Amino acid sequence: MTQIWRLDVQRELPGEMLFEAAYVGTRGTHLNAGLRNMNQVDQSYLSLGSVLNANVTSAAAAAAGVRLPYPGFTGTVRQALRPYPQVLTIATREDKLGASTYHSAQFKAQKRFAAGLQYLVSYTFSKLMTDVPSGMAGVASSALQNEADRRSEWAVAPFDTPHNFWMSAIYDLPFGRGKKVLNKGGIINALAGGWSISGVLNYQSGLPLVITQANGLPLFNTSHRPDRVAGVAGRTNISYNDFDPAIQRVFNPNAFTRAGAFNFGNASPRLSDARGFGIRREDIALRKLTNVGERVRVELNVQSFNLLNRPYWGSANSNHSASDFGRVTTAGPGRFVQAGLRLHF
Repeated sequence: MTQIWRLDVQRELPGEMLFEAAYVGTRGTHLNAGLRNMNQVDQSYLSLGSVLNANVTSAAAAAAGVRLPYPGFTGTVRQALRPYPQVLTIATREDKLGASTYHSAQFKAQKRFAAGLQYLVSYTFSKLMTDVPSGMAGVASSALQNEADRRSEWAVAPFDTPHNFWMSAIYDLPFGRGKKVLNKGGIINALAGGWSISGVLNYQSGLPLVITQANGLPLFNTSHRPDRVAGVAGRTNISYNDFDPAIQRVFNPNAFTRAGAFNFGNASPRLSDARGFGIRREDIALRKLTNVGERVRVELNVQSFNLLNRPYWGSANSNHSASDFGRVTTAGPGRFVQAGLRLHF
């Protein structure tokens, strides 16, 4: 179930421009989510420590008072203490246990096409909270640290982006026949007329860190998070343009410490204060239309994607147990330019 509410104000401004400000909120309930681990050993048995890994018929198990769950059982103590010791993992696909809340302030300025110009500028400031571990529904798995503490899974969503700025514009250059400049026909119009330029700008916050560590809990849970060090920033202060993946890390290893083998980590499943670099993108296109006679038109266009040749940093390693935790080892493509010629007839 999704509930949506919205309050917006629109105002028409001089120059064929429309301004809009809106508050938009949603609340999702009964969402598909991997929030059940039906065969996890109860957390109270962590007090047994290493006995959990011993054979159920061992002296250590007998001293701890562990009994066979049924006649003929063979295996470890932790398997014997499962709710359903006769089987292994029990996966669920359609648990309707997830929830989400979304709040946003949205602003938009739009100029209708006039005098050869039109544009759309939008900015959204938002926050999306959820206990759903991913954006995929119906996944037959769980990312729970502790079945008995589902409330600790509530955090910013994996795809939460607090800031999102978008601008697109198209401008017919004022040259050639019927325009303000070089209003002539013939060869002058053929060279100077029919040009237009368009662009798209997009700047967006990075995604939150989804931090894990090697699972040291003998409970058959599917995720183990580290502990957060109080007062230490999870994100380094390296800027987008100054980042050097060969020597620098996105995330601060000193902000986290490995949780003990028989303890749950206190770090949130997703960290709003430790994010990747996000998106910085500028695309531009130049187009010229030339009429050849009354029935033929030639279109020339040149497009440049990632005009400023910004590096598109990939996701940093978020496994605290890995030696390259916080490092980026992948990057997207740089500037890409293409040209095209089209004949209309």
